[in-house]
Amino acid sequence: MVEVASKRVWALVGATVLGVGVIVMDQSGDGAAHQERRLRPLFGSPCEYEVVAGHSPVRAGPAHDEPTIGGLDRGVVTGTQERVENGFRKLGNGRWIDDGDLRHVSGELCR
Repeated sequence: MVEVASKRVWALVGATVLGVGVIVMDQSGDGAAHQERRLRPLFGSPCEYEVVAGHSPVRAGPAHDEPTIGGLDRGVVTGTQERVENGFRKLGNGRWIDDGDLRHVSGELCR
């Protein structure tokens, strides 16, 4: 009975994560010093960009005076949207990053 309940809880957690579109951290590799780091949205991001700045703030809107709500460090590869506004690329709902801090990795519509 406990095993069945546990499976149901994990199924609910999985469905919630998919529904919200949470970004997950995927660190693959064998622990090497230059391990590739990727932030991988579960759906909805047609492009991938790598952060080339030392640290790039993630903002609530496409402007330098918008509140900082997080940040990404150099080397992180993240999914993005095609939309660029005022020099900022849209990461997702309410999350924007300075396009000058990024290098295109993949997604033909996103150059």
